[in-house]
Amino acid sequence: MAIAVATQETTNQAVARPLKVLVPLIKQDMEGLKQSKDKATSPYYLSIGEKLLEAKANPEVETGYGYWGIWLKDNFKYNPTTAANYMGYANRVKFSATAENLTYTEYYKIRKLEAKKQKNPASAHQQKPDPAGQTSATAGDARRADAKLEKEALRTIAIKIIDTGYKVLSKRLHPDVGGDAMDFNRLKTATTQLKELI
Repeated sequence: MAIAVATQETTNQAVARPLKVLVPLIKQDMEGLKQSKDKATSPYYLSIGEKLLEAKANPEVETGYGYWGIWLKDNFKYNPTTAANYMGYANRVKFSATAENLTYTEYYKIRKLEAKKQKNPASAHQQKPDPAGQTSATAGDARRADAKLEKEALRTIAIKIIDTGYKVLSKRLHPDVGGDAMDFNRLKTATTQLKELI
């Protein structure tokens, strides 16, 4: 299992909270979700999704195939699909300028519509209104814009990860601290090539 080494200085973000802190917070949001009504539920779905994203990225969670689902069932009785919906909603709201006021119910309807279109691609070309009242062409434009924003966000995160790794490894491999000059040069070359690939 890989261990992420990051400080607030190198990533300009808060360090992830440990699972023993996240699990009770998620359970608290789940309880609030049970007690809330209609549109008041969206903030709970968003909060749960954000915390599940944080938990999934946590190095304490096993990353092998199936472990995420086991962890979800052990801690929350969720299946991976439910968690994926909550996390997808959190991502859509976070990375999309057009989804700022999107409720979870609207998001869920859009996801069902997208899944239906994937099963029946011919229906994707028809101009049907979606749950938000847009035609499918404008909904498609919004999804493409969302995908572009998400891709850029992932690219930014990947570059930060590469930079963080470079900083940590360069301290170990630098010739001034007893490292091999050839290994240090390989690190610089590999870092540059990785950034170009992203």
